[in-house]
Amino acid sequence: TRTTCNEMKPVYVDPKTPMGATLTVLATVGIGLSVAVCIVFLKNNQHPLIKASSRELSYCMLAGISLSFVALFALVANPSRTLCFMCEVAIVVAFTMVYTPLAIKTIRIWRIFEAGRSMTKKPRCVSCSSQMMLCSIFIAAQVTTLLYTCSQVTIAG
Repeated sequence: TRTTCNEMKPVYVDPKTPMGATLTVLATVGIGLSVAVCIVFLKNNQHPLIKASSRELSYCMLAGISLSFVALFALVANPSRTLCFMCEVAIVVAFTMVYTPLAIKTIRIWRIFEAGRSMTKKPRCVSCSSQMMLCSIFIAAQVTTLLYTCSQVTIAG
């Protein structure tokens, strides 16, 4: 594995170009749609369909989707070491916040159906709090791994 990076002249998308403007508009629309979906979820919080979809995990996914759109603004901005690091962390955390709840929901449904075949009681760790705890552990592990990996990289001069 590589532990040294060669410094390069940064090439970035200028927000004043058509590509930069398009990305900025798409990110703004994406954040707006994420907020709108969150408002719908909050207004209908007690609806059976919303309750059955693991509300808290859905909120985690919406936060991850919003964070990915926010990270797009950092990708369009003038690069700096701090901004690049923050952007990398935001993108990794955003995808983890989207895919971890999705995997947990899928595994939960599978476990409930598998348990229904053999026993009458509910399987362990399918409650909302245990799912959120598991999701938090996975996100924390990802962030810890990312920070450890980033701390091992040096910039060659």
